[in-house]
Amino acid sequence: LDKAPGRLALAARISEPESGRVLEVWTTAPGIRFCAGEGRRGLSVDPQLFPDAPNHPEFPPSTLRTGQTWRQTILYKFSAK
Repeated sequence: LDKAPGRLALAARISEPESGRVLEVWTTAPGIRFCAGEGRRGLSVDPQLFPDAPNHPEFPPSTLRTGQTWRQTILYKFSAK
């Protein structure tokens, strides 16, 4: 995500035009993963670290050492028009 580290920002906005339903995902996490079921009516929006970070030094670190805590904020906002 293109945002300052640790800052809560809009990561995704998904809308369904016919019903007017909207899902916004706000997070302090540096990345987000989106999955849609093949032929199924569902989706997943998961704020997270980068899964392949250990292999990419330019990515934010993803190693959690003993005694460390990793905290992020994730806000799912649902609305309808």
